[in-house]
Amino acid sequence: MYTFRFYSGESRDKQDKANIDQCNAYLDFQFNISSDPRDDYTAVAVASNASRISKFWARQFAHLISEDFGLTIGGNNGTLIGGVDGRSELNLIYTHMPSILILPLFLSNPLHASWIRDKSVQFRIARNLAKSIYFAFPNGGSFAFTTSSYTPEDLKTINSIFGTEDPAEYALKILRQTCIMMQSQVTSSIANYQTKLNPDSIQR
Repeated sequence: MYTFRFYSGESRDKQDKANIDQCNAYLDFQFNISSDPRDDYTAVAVASNASRISKFWARQFAHLISEDFGLTIGGNNGTLIGGVDGRSELNLIYTHMPSILILPLFLSNPLHASWIRDKSVQFRIARNLAKSIYFAFPNGGSFAFTTSSYTPEDLKTINSIFGTEDPAEYALKILRQTCIMMQSQVTSSIANYQTKLNPDSIQR
């Protein structure tokens, strides 16, 4: 059985609350940003104290997004320790459970920005997230979901390409869609995906 809790507020507070609630896993969602609008890789951030399961889960999701959207896999086989330039370290390091921060697409890439607004793309990201959860946690569990905010400098880059819409709202929509998939009988179709991608083929 898969259950989900949504957390908002300051990063440390969210992690502390998830610890108190004894969640089995923690997922933060943020679209990536770069000064180069041509960047189009996909990756997942993990903290410097990341567990083996955290890294496995991160690689699962990065490989699924890469396969689905034809993107290069960034970082070390999909994982970025501490995130880009260490910016994601504090988003994850205080958790007591496997934790990742997904960076599936770039807000600063005009093509990716158009994808993010597309409901069918949102569904595909949610589906891939559900698959990664199923692979990493086949026995279910309680999951903490949250989205990260952006710095004022990041928002300048975002607004120049993505407009004034809040990208965190799109991330939240995708997380909600993932919950619907995982809490319904869609898990049976997710399980069938193993015939296409064997999770054991990705190094744990």
